[in-house]
Amino acid sequence: MYPPRRTKQTINNEQGKNKSNYKLPTFFYHQPPTFLPIFVPMEGALYTIIHSKCPKCNVGEMYADSNMYNLKKLGQMKLKCEYCGQLFEPETGFYYGAMYVSYGLSIIAMFIPAYSLYFLFDISFGAMLAVVLGIYVGFFPVFFRVSRNIWLSMFVKFNPEEKALSLEKKRMAAN
Repeated sequence: MYPPRRTKQTINNEQGKNKSNYKLPTFFYHQPPTFLPIFVPMEGALYTIIHSKCPKCNVGEMYADSNMYNLKKLGQMKLKCEYCGQLFEPETGFYYGAMYVSYGLSIIAMFIPAYSLYFLFDISFGAMLAVVLGIYVGFFPVFFRVSRNIWLSMFVKFNPEEKALSLEKKRMAAN
């Protein structure tokens, strides 16, 4: 249905620039599912942010515990990706900038319900404040992790060749 994606490695192989004749297997080429009306990318920054994966290879997990509501391990990140070796804390104090991202997400998530409750449903200020603070407290772990994912994805770019190598390492580790 869709032609396979041509990566830099396969183009170099076609032109005879690479010494090795290694080509990526066809299962590394992403084919979008036919039942979705909109194509949802299975790689890149959006995938990394939503699924808390390594931003470089999209294979390794960033956090020690995938359950973000386990508050004892909420901020506990792995030191580096087990597949591509990308450091998740490139330098000391790297995630201070994620506070600004978290602030922006929190403001958006609090003001939309606040304005809709106040103007559409005409409830009192105290009831609106209770609902909005309940939403904020309930979604705090989500804001915390998503802001860190966004911040790291801003500085580490996705590499399709690294994803192919990481998937191969994962497959070898499973066997």
